[in-house]
Amino acid sequence: MVRFIRNLPHARTGLKELTHTLDFPQAVGDFNDWQQADWLRNVLDELYRLQALVVRGAPIFDHASLLALSQHGSPDSMTGQWQSSGLRLLDASGCQNATSAGIEVALEHFPMLVYVDFSRTPAAKKYTVLEKFRLLQYLRVLKLQEVGLTDDNLLVLAKAIGTKVRSLDLTGNRLSDASVDILLDHCQLPADTFNSIQTRTTTEFPRTRNTLVQSDRFEDRLRLAFTTDFIDDLSFDDGIDIGLTHLRIGENHLQTSLPKLFEYPGFNVLDVGSRASNARYHLDFSTFSALLARLTYLRIHHTAVISPFAQLSATGKTFVFPPEQMYALDQVIARRQGLSARHQSESPHSLLPNLPGLRTLVLSGIQAATPNDDVARGIIAFVKHCALHAALARRQAELDYSRPPGTSVDGHAATLFPLETIVLELAASSSSSGSKAGVSASSASPRGLSATNDADSNVFLAASAGDFSFFGDGDPRAPGISAPVDLAGSEGAMHDVVAEVAAFRTEALRKYSAAKVAQGDASFLTFGYWTGNVRVVRV
Repeated sequence: MVRFIRNLPHARTGLKELTHTLDFPQAVGDFNDWQQADWLRNVLDELYRLQALVVRGAPIFDHASLLALSQHGSPDSMTGQWQSSGLRLLDASGCQNATSAGIEVALEHFPMLVYVDFSRTPAAKKYTVLEKFRLLQYLRVLKLQEVGLTDDNLLVLAKAIGTKVRSLDLTGNRLSDASVDILLDHCQLPADTFNSIQTRTTTEFPRTRNTLVQSDRFEDRLRLAFTTDFIDDLSFDDGIDIGLTHLRIGENHLQTSLPKLFEYPGFNVLDVGSRASNARYHLDFSTFSALLARLTYLRIHHTAVISPFAQLSATGKTFVFPPEQMYALDQVIARRQGLSARHQSESPHSLLPNLPGLRTLVLSGIQAATPNDDVARGIIAFVKHCALHAALARRQAELDYSRPPGTSVDGHAATLFPLETIVLELAASSSSSGSKAGVSASSASPRGLSATNDADSNVFLAASAGDFSFFGDGDPRAPGISAPVDLAGSEGAMHDVVAEVAAFRTEALRKYSAAKVAQGDASFLTFGYWTGNVRVVRV
């Protein structure tokens, strides 16, 4: 990297004009013996068309290099002020050497930023830094994961960004229920104003543009656009500040404020999940059905979704329709409506069918092994209901000849029941979260091991948590003596949630395939088989 920076002034001008992205590796050992504080300023001087700067975890993105930005470029002949940079994307996540004073200078120097990531950069939580986000009038994506934000910090930030930011990631901070009120008061438009703006933009802009903005991959696609080619015009941006549409506020201390988030109609992506397996959420989704029509991605604790289905499956009730009632369009539509009505009466607080636009559902906080089968039974019942809704939607699409021209049966069915993926997010067990260090599960919280959440203290405490050398031979974990055994499941057999769900999926596919071979058309005989994806993620 040192050689690259030193030779940069000698590179051809045409080559430098074609450079839009600079991505620094986290390990830049050759910088250890090279003290040149103005390296970043020099790079920006040479690569004056630079569009994206990625310094994720790079130690060279430090106090001195950021302060040197104040003299970047050349003074304006009229005002005498130093010129600013046209940088659009800045990823400075995990930069422990950056200071609040340096970040303030950077934000003043990069007024064109659209995408900013300061996750796990402790200095970004300072009030003076948060206030500087007011200068970024084009800011649309802001990521501040695990920086230790409190409600007071968020109030300063919310007043600074207003309604211009569309995607805000606050995962893993110290926010309480009061933070939801702060966001709704300062970062969202009134519901009626938002609806009127949304109606106009939906008719004026192409469908592909609206699909991009509503997608849960919006941030990734925007990042990819900035790092693969020069972007002169942001086609996704209509220039209207409509407030937050993508909010990730999981892994915080939210309890009673979740219904307020579901009452706002503007969210496309909402993450309120928690990795804590002992959390409990009870939400009545039926009261939010009209408000959540635009929601395409939801991450939420599994108890809010699975519990009603576990209770329903315990009663032994199932929804089965005879095949002879599935050959007329009006019968299929009536069955779909009847399924929704019956579903509401049998399980009024359940998720289906109250989220008509949902494509991806992430269920967090699931334990891999449980003392009873409630979780596995609830997931299986939920998948069965997805199978019924999907089968009815496809049957309606097959019989509905009034579907738009050029629309396939699968495409039309996806508009009737768009759910594509269910992600089962497995939480770390109490025994594995401590591991060899003997750390309790609670220590894995966003607050860290240190009471002050100081980065250096967290590193020191994590490294020394399993060091019992002080006790000598009396150490219960000394070499030659096994660690304590977790006896949580010794009284009875534990249920493997993933294995039980996988066994059900395999058996349902076998029955479905056999029926399809025997009868030629098994679109309505689902046997609990859902064509969507069920993925397992360990965190």
